Amino acid sequence: MRRLIFVAVGLALVATAAFAQGAPRKGAFGMQTAVIITSVGSTAGALGAKYMVTDAIGLRAALGILNQSSGGPSTTFFDLGAGFEYHFPGKGAVSPYVGAQLGYSGESVSGGATTPSDFGLNAVFGAEFFLSSNFSWGGEALVGFNSGTSGGVTTTSIGTGAVAFDLTWYLD
Repeated sequence: MRRLIFVAVGLALVATAAFAQGAPRKGAFGMQTAVIITSVGSTAGALGAKYMVTDAIGLRAALGILNQSSGGPSTTFFDLGAGFEYHFPGKGAVSPYVGAQLGYSGESVSGGATTPSDFGLNAVFGAEFFLSSNFSWGGEALVGFNSGTSGGVTTTSIGTGAVAFDLTWYLD
């Protein structure tokens, strides 16, 4: 039974991809969900939006919020990001892109504890695979500069910031 389900899903993906367009169009607005794996091995989720200014240039924004409380002080984690993408002409249903992203991450701890923060400026390298004209699955790598402060100590790093996998639903 499980094999039959995998075969059916595989055929549906292949059939859908055969009719998919390879890039979003000017004026398309997309809603995104993302799973992000950072260079320190932590995993996070985020919601985002993308607007295609032209057929090749897109503006993007993201927000991630998490609140934790385990009997002690509660901690709220948040991530903000904004950037742009330049989409190259792709082949078939694939739309490769490059871009840049500015990001800020922080924590708010109840009870007056110190609150770490992180600022980053990253180059983005990725691609979207369109399963239909309004739905894509993508992956990207962020490489650049990150600076963070925790407990009064500032650390700076240059290199791979994160790898992200996302789903985008475009509204025309």
